[in-house]
Amino acid sequence: MKRIISITLCLVMLLTALIVPASAYSIKIVKMPDKTVFYEGLDWAYSGSDIIPKSDFDLTGTVIDYEGNDISFHKFPWGGNMIAEPANGKWQTGKNKVNIILDDFENVYVESELTLVAIKKAELAKSPDKVELIHGTDWDYDSLGYIALKTYSPAGAKVKLTYTDGTTTTVSYEDGGMDWMVSDEVEDFTLGTNPLTLTYYGHNIPFEVKFVLEEIKSATIKSKPTKQNYDFGSDWSYSNGKIVPNFDFSGLKVNLTYSNGTSETISYSTEPGRFKFNTPTTVSLGSNTVKATVDGKATVELNVLIRGYGDINFDGSVNSNDALNVLQYSVSLAKFSVVKYKYADVTIDDKVNSSDALAILQKAVGKIDYFKAELV
Repeated sequence: MKRIISITLCLVMLLTALIVPASAYSIKIVKMPDKTVFYEGLDWAYSGSDIIPKSDFDLTGTVIDYEGNDISFHKFPWGGNMIAEPANGKWQTGKNKVNIILDDFENVYVESELTLVAIKKAELAKSPDKVELIHGTDWDYDSLGYIALKTYSPAGAKVKLTYTDGTTTTVSYEDGGMDWMVSDEVEDFTLGTNPLTLTYYGHNIPFEVKFVLEEIKSATIKSKPTKQNYDFGSDWSYSNGKIVPNFDFSGLKVNLTYSNGTSETISYSTEPGRFKFNTPTTVSLGSNTVKATVDGKATVELNVLIRGYGDINFDGSVNSNDALNVLQYSVSLAKFSVVKYKYADVTIDDKVNSSDALAILQKAVGKIDYFKAELV
């Protein structure tokens, strides 16, 4: 009998809700929600210019007198039995007139007020646990020799939030809502310190990571550059009396052995960004040493030969020995390769004779600055 009366009462209340306007109900708030202020990030976020609650605002503690009966807020796995909606249809920061709707009864609500507070400032409270990124583990070089992250997570990061009402709180990456991105000013990652940006519901917080290499135990040349001999005119020229070569280190390969026992071979042709060359301040005829530094850590030495007119024996100077070699050739006491013959013909008359020997002696003692062949 009691069950029938209870069902009948519910049916009456439902039918009444359908035919009686909300203003005719006897409804009032007996107790306000425990929480009437809701914060950006923690409780709500922007979607474009609209404010969207992360879930239905928590109305725990609310008690509403409806037709003489107290109804308390209850939370279920699928939601609460009361929902707050903005009276004007759109949430805004600051105070909001709201309708607290009794979810069990259609068109039954009570008017109340909730406050939404925005973030004024977001700043780094703690850097991520991992800020030193190691080559091979966290990143590798791509096919062009640029740094490419393999994976990254800002786990452990904490951000301090200051709100427009003066309150502060600290949120961590593990709380959710936090991610990271490459800072706008970064075109390519470089070894050493690089700026990155944490993001928290549209707010950007800068932090730094450091790209580091394993310790290089040894570096050896596996393959020398394809071009090691540089000839006048095609590979180098004079500028204000100084030799200016157009160096080409294509073909250079270096084998690196790391302290962790691994090794790799890198090629200048495919990963030029990993090489830096320290060329001599003054380049001279003959053999010159060029230092190649790999990954800013390991250095290997290369020898390049600058070949020019008058330096017949390629020892780096034009002197009486070169003149003597030319004279010996002119009387068939010496043989010249094609290259030696080219640089012995300093008068460019297609002959190697005493005239060339004389010009070489004149250059050796400073009577002339350039050979005829160098002025054509």
